Amino acid sequence: MEFYYGGKIVSVEQSGYYNFIEFFFRKATHFSVYAIMGAIYILILHAFNMKKQLIWAVAPLTLIFFAISDEWHQSFTANRTPLVTDVMIDTLGICVGIIVTQLLKKA
Repeated sequence: MEFYYGGKIVSVEQSGYYNFIEFFFRKATHFSVYAIMGAIYILILHAFNMKKQLIWAVAPLTLIFFAISDEWHQSFTANRTPLVTDVMIDTLGICVGIIVTQLLKKA
């Protein structure tokens, strides 16, 4: 199994089993952390009695901005590469965290 990510081939042959598994672990961790951030942030906004329509706009936009700034910061860090794909993974985590939290609040 191999695929391109960030302009590079990701495969067991290229990087070995450890690095191949570690790649997926890092991406899953980013997704999970941003999902947790989305869940906590939505709860904080609810605690301030913000209108629901405003919450659905403010929460994702501010956290996506944070994800973008995190990738921008990586452009100044040695051996790190800022990728739009990483922002997309973070954004998916944010959305899942927000949606799951909203569904659980209704239950």
